[in-house]
Amino acid sequence: MLASVANNQDEREARDRVMAHYPPTSKGRLLGLKAFADEYIPALREGKGFSQIGQGLSAASSRQLQQHEDHPNDMVERHQRSLIAR
Repeated sequence: MLASVANNQDEREARDRVMAHYPPTSKGRLLGLKAFADEYIPALREGKGFSQIGQGLSAASSRQLQQHEDHPNDMVERHQRSLIAR
């Protein structure tokens, strides 16, 4: 939650750098905020500043998106499980 309310200019720029690597979907925004938080919190704790946040994300974010993408079979299984749960 802290990552979503980063509000000074350096924090916003760092968050924007990270979010630029994710699609503008609900899932993409959540994954982007998680990736930002993963870098933001240690930067805050260690007093490193925010300029390094989001610098090496292109390869990492593509792998993360590929791991989290819904495949047709996953959606069918999820739908079947929801029907069974009813």
